[in-house]
Amino acid sequence: MKNYINQFKLLLGITCVSALFTGCSDDFLKPDPLSLYEPTVTFNTVDGLNAALASADKALRAYWTNTEACDLMLPLMSEYLFSDLTVAGKTDDQLAFCDINERFTPTDGWYNFDQNRLVIFWGETYNGIKYANTVISYIDKVEGLDETTRNEFLGRAYFHRAYRYMNLCFQFGDVPFVSKIIESPKQDYKSTKREAIIKRMVQDMEFAVQNVPDQKDMTYIGMINKGACRQLLIKCYLANGDFQKAKEQADILIDQSGYSLMQDEFGTFSNPNPKTWNITNNVIWNLHQGGNKAIAANKEAILVLPNRYGTDSGIRTRTMRNLVPRWNADEIKTPDNVRAVDNFALNNPDYKDNLDFNRAFGRGQAVVRPTYFAENSLWYVNGVNDEGDLRHSHTVGNWVRM
Repeated sequence: MKNYINQFKLLLGITCVSALFTGCSDDFLKPDPLSLYEPTVTFNTVDGLNAALASADKALRAYWTNTEACDLMLPLMSEYLFSDLTVAGKTDDQLAFCDINERFTPTDGWYNFDQNRLVIFWGETYNGIKYANTVISYIDKVEGLDETTRNEFLGRAYFHRAYRYMNLCFQFGDVPFVSKIIESPKQDYKSTKREAIIKRMVQDMEFAVQNVPDQKDMTYIGMINKGACRQLLIKCYLANGDFQKAKEQADILIDQSGYSLMQDEFGTFSNPNPKTWNITNNVIWNLHQGGNKAIAANKEAILVLPNRYGTDSGIRTRTMRNLVPRWNADEIKTPDNVRAVDNFALNNPDYKDNLDFNRAFGRGQAVVRPTYFAENSLWYVNGVNDEGDLRHSHTVGNWVRM
């Protein structure tokens, strides 16, 4: 140890002597990064604007399906809990929804990802607004941008901002309206009246409908198109009380925009577990198969957010995990005290292809469950159960009765 101390003193002495004779310079203090992020440089090109819009497109999907911290509760299912479709399904945990007045706060009930993901609606929403405002703030700093291209970028950015603010207004009421990029720390946000925000969104979406192209005139699927802008404008008009304008835009969307309800089977039909749960080919089943979402034959799709085709190349929506009971629980036994449902490998000698419920329906946690209304009353028309409704058809396999 003494030897090390002496060596350290020697090195320190040599350094001091060297500095005494050669002098000191501050050059080594100057940063020399390999790359430098500077918004005025990054977003003054078309590629920079495209990157911002791509982030907004990606965030649009994550808004409903974010599973970053936990896949037990999707944001979508959290939204359903405030509707007449579902109620909380967990009985082994304290739920904010048992006492919303006391538990449902930003520091308690809405920040437990095992119970709900409502905090995502705030964070992801302002994330999308940030990306949209980036395009809006820098669009006129891109040199050589022709008027048509400029207005397309601006229209798509307006869509993303309006979509987020429409959700914010109806989830939280009056919220801070941020119309440009925040360039310095800010803590004095004030809420804007919901009515004022909606009026602004109407103006923005009227511009977007005029300037964003139809999907048939676009190269890529997944970017904001005119049909999506018109649909959002309809909602903005309804929120603003402009019912006649909403009807006029809806007529255009339905009758003049190339969309129509699918009435016959189309695309690729899949029947993955016929011995456990057989599916009869039908148009509703076709509409909900991943490979049929974005094909030209699907005339119902207005805005498609591609995720996975064939192989599991993306993030699943986890709806089965959220909605379906946990079949293979130890507590669920047959009369002879054997686990009633198990998940065996396909090559396991105990595997039975007529009991493969885990692959047919998914193995869930049932954090939410449907209401009586969603399972029964919803499907009655004039007091009569509409048994021909394919969405609720047990016969063709689209609906599973408990």
